[in-house]
Amino acid sequence: EDSWDWGSCALSWMTCFNDEEAALRCLQKADLLASNSYEWGALAAAWVECLNDRGKALVCLRIAEATADDSGQWMELSRVWIHCLDDRANARRCAEKAEKAVETPHDWGGCAIAWDVLGDKVRADRCRQRAKE
Repeated sequence: EDSWDWGSCALSWMTCFNDEEAALRCLQKADLLASNSYEWGALAAAWVECLNDRGKALVCLRIAEATADDSGQWMELSRVWIHCLDDRANARRCAEKAEKAVETPHDWGGCAIAWDVLGDKVRADRCRQRAKE
């Protein structure tokens, strides 16, 4: 039992039965179990997808950022900011943090994708070049 399971449970309740009360119970349980930035980011997305609760998603994203400690986590947070809250400024800020935390060529490739999503071809190309080095 973890936050991923409860987030999926909430989405199932909404998709299959449009049951907001059941989805809320699942998301509240997920809140109690989330323990890392990936889980908090996924939970932010679930709050928006299931109940359109942008305020709760924002709280989850702030917690996710406080626990993020590597490039992959920052890239994921960039994705969540843009796809769930359409917040390009925070997505860009997270992409910048991802780039500063790069440790591997794979990380550079992930940063290139993040910059592509944000429409910054120059930075994306630079990251792709670094991934080849």
